[in-house]
Amino acid sequence: MEGQEKCAGVKLDGEQCTSPFVVTGTRYCSAHQPGGRQEMQRRGLMGALASRRSNGLDPDELEELETHEDAKRRLDLIGQAVLTGRLRDGQANAAVRSVEAWLRAEGERLTVAVVEDLRRQVEAFCSECGRPRPPCIGSFFDRGNVR
Repeated sequence: MEGQEKCAGVKLDGEQCTSPFVVTGTRYCSAHQPGGRQEMQRRGLMGALASRRSNGLDPDELEELETHEDAKRRLDLIGQAVLTGRLRDGQANAAVRSVEAWLRAEGERLTVAVVEDLRRQVEAFCSECGRPRPPCIGSFFDRGNVR
Protein backbone atom coordinates (compact mmCIF):
# COMPACT_ATOMS: atom_id res chain seq x y z
CA MET A 1 0.00 0.00 0.00
CA GLU A 2 2.72 2.30 -1.13
CA GLY A 3 1.91 6.00 -0.95
CA GLN A 4 -1.09 5.49 1.29
CA GLU A 5 -1.26 7.63 4.41
CA LYS A 6 -0.82 5.79 7.72
CA CYS A 7 -2.53 6.60 11.01
CA ALA A 8 -0.96 9.43 13.02
CA GLY A 9 -2.01 7.80 16.32
CA VAL A 10 0.29 6.25 18.90
CA LYS A 11 -0.35 2.77 20.30
CA LEU A 12 -0.48 2.05 24.04
CA ASP A 13 3.08 0.70 23.92
CA GLY A 14 4.27 4.09 22.62
CA GLU A 15 4.92 2.97 19.03
CA GLN A 16 3.48 4.68 15.99
CA CYS A 17 0.27 3.10 14.65
CA THR A 18 0.87 1.50 11.26
CA SER A 19 -2.75 1.09 10.20
CA PRO A 20 -3.23 2.10 6.57
CA PHE A 21 -7.00 2.47 7.12
CA VAL A 22 -7.31 6.17 7.89
CA VAL A 23 -10.83 7.52 8.36
CA THR A 24 -11.67 9.93 5.56
CA GLY A 25 -11.22 13.53 6.61
CA THR A 26 -8.95 12.66 9.56
CA ARG A 27 -5.36 11.57 10.09
CA TYR A 28 -6.37 8.63 12.31
CA CYS A 29 -7.63 5.06 12.02
CA SER A 30 -10.97 4.18 13.62
CA ALA A 31 -9.21 3.17 16.87
CA HIS A 32 -7.23 6.40 17.26
CA GLN A 33 -9.77 9.01 16.19
CA PRO A 34 -11.52 10.84 19.05
CA GLY A 35 -13.79 8.35 20.87
CA GLY A 36 -12.29 5.51 18.86
CA ARG A 37 -11.00 3.53 21.82
CA GLN A 38 -14.42 3.48 23.46
CA GLU A 39 -16.03 2.55 20.16
CA MET A 40 -13.61 -0.35 19.69
CA GLN A 41 -14.34 -1.56 23.23
CA ARG A 42 -18.08 -1.29 22.57
CA ARG A 43 -17.74 -3.27 19.34
CA GLY A 44 -15.65 -5.89 21.09
CA LEU A 45 -18.26 -6.28 23.81
CA MET A 46 -21.05 -6.55 21.24
CA GLY A 47 -19.09 -9.19 19.35
CA ALA A 48 -18.47 -11.16 22.52
CA LEU A 49 -22.14 -11.02 23.46
CA ALA A 50 -23.22 -12.04 19.97
CA SER A 51 -20.84 -14.98 19.81
CA ARG A 52 -21.27 -16.33 23.31
CA ARG A 53 -22.99 -19.65 23.50
CA SER A 54 -26.29 -19.76 25.31
CA ASN A 55 -26.75 -22.66 27.69
CA GLY A 56 -30.51 -22.31 27.48
CA LEU A 57 -32.83 -22.84 30.40
CA ASP A 58 -31.97 -24.89 33.45
CA PRO A 59 -34.09 -28.07 33.49
CA ASP A 60 -34.98 -27.32 37.13
CA GLU A 61 -36.79 -24.18 35.92
CA LEU A 62 -39.04 -26.18 33.61
CA GLU A 63 -42.00 -27.50 35.53
CA GLU A 64 -44.28 -30.04 33.88
CA LEU A 65 -46.98 -28.59 31.68
CA GLU A 66 -50.25 -29.74 33.19
CA THR A 67 -52.50 -26.69 32.83
CA HIS A 68 -52.88 -23.69 30.58
CA GLU A 69 -51.49 -21.59 33.43
CA ASP A 70 -48.31 -23.73 33.33
CA ALA A 71 -48.06 -23.03 29.59
CA LYS A 72 -48.45 -19.28 30.19
CA ARG A 73 -45.70 -19.36 32.83
CA ARG A 74 -43.43 -21.29 30.45
CA LEU A 75 -43.99 -18.72 27.70
CA ASP A 76 -43.21 -15.91 30.18
CA LEU A 77 -40.01 -17.73 31.18
CA ILE A 78 -39.00 -18.08 27.52
CA GLY A 79 -39.66 -14.37 26.92
CA GLN A 80 -37.57 -13.35 29.92
CA ALA A 81 -34.76 -15.68 28.86
CA VAL A 82 -34.66 -14.10 25.39
CA LEU A 83 -34.64 -10.58 26.80
CA THR A 84 -31.79 -11.38 29.19
CA GLY A 85 -29.74 -13.25 26.58
CA ARG A 86 -30.11 -16.71 28.15
CA LEU A 87 -31.89 -17.99 25.04
CA ARG A 88 -31.10 -17.20 21.44
CA ASP A 89 -33.81 -16.72 18.83
CA GLY A 90 -33.63 -20.26 17.46
CA GLN A 91 -33.75 -21.79 20.92
CA ALA A 92 -36.69 -19.59 21.87
CA ASN A 93 -38.57 -20.51 18.69
CA ALA A 94 -38.11 -24.21 19.42
CA ALA A 95 -39.25 -23.73 23.02
CA VAL A 96 -42.35 -21.80 21.95
CA ARG A 97 -43.19 -24.48 19.35
CA SER A 98 -42.99 -27.15 22.04
CA VAL A 99 -45.47 -25.21 24.21
CA GLU A 100 -47.74 -24.74 21.19
CA ALA A 101 -47.63 -28.49 20.49
CA TRP A 102 -48.54 -29.21 24.12
CA LEU A 103 -51.44 -26.73 23.90
CA ARG A 104 -52.78 -28.43 20.74
CA ALA A 105 -52.51 -31.88 22.33
CA GLU A 106 -54.14 -30.63 25.53
CA GLY A 107 -56.94 -29.04 23.49
CA GLU A 108 -57.58 -32.38 21.77
CA ARG A 109 -57.52 -34.22 25.09
CA LEU A 110 -60.04 -31.80 26.58
CA THR A 111 -62.29 -32.01 23.52
CA VAL A 112 -62.32 -35.80 23.69
CA ALA A 113 -63.07 -35.66 27.42
CA VAL A 114 -65.97 -33.23 26.91
CA VAL A 115 -67.45 -35.25 24.04
CA GLU A 116 -67.11 -38.48 26.02
CA ASP A 117 -68.81 -36.82 29.00
CA LEU A 118 -71.64 -35.59 26.75
CA ARG A 119 -72.04 -39.10 25.32
CA ARG A 120 -72.38 -40.52 28.83
CA GLN A 121 -74.90 -37.83 29.75
CA VAL A 122 -77.01 -38.53 26.64
CA GLU A 123 -76.92 -42.27 27.30
CA ALA A 124 -77.86 -41.72 30.96
CA PHE A 125 -80.68 -39.42 29.94
CA CYS A 126 -81.96 -41.93 27.38
CA SER A 127 -81.85 -44.80 29.86
CA GLU A 128 -83.67 -42.72 32.50
CA CYS A 129 -86.40 -41.92 30.00
CA GLY A 130 -86.58 -45.51 28.82
CA ARG A 131 -85.76 -44.51 25.26
CA PRO A 132 -83.11 -46.08 23.09
CA ARG A 133 -79.99 -44.09 22.37
CA PRO A 134 -80.62 -41.85 19.36
CA PRO A 135 -79.06 -43.39 16.26
CA CYS A 136 -77.19 -40.19 15.45
CA ILE A 137 -75.28 -40.44 18.73
CA GLY A 138 -74.26 -44.03 18.10
CA SER A 139 -73.17 -43.42 14.52
CA PHE A 140 -71.15 -40.36 15.52
CA PHE A 141 -69.14 -42.33 18.08
CA ASP A 142 -68.97 -45.49 15.98
CA ARG A 143 -67.38 -43.61 13.05
CA GLY A 144 -64.34 -42.86 15.19
CA ASN A 145 -65.04 -39.16 15.62
CA VAL A 146 -63.85 -39.49 19.20
CA ARG A 147 -60.38 -40.88 19.75
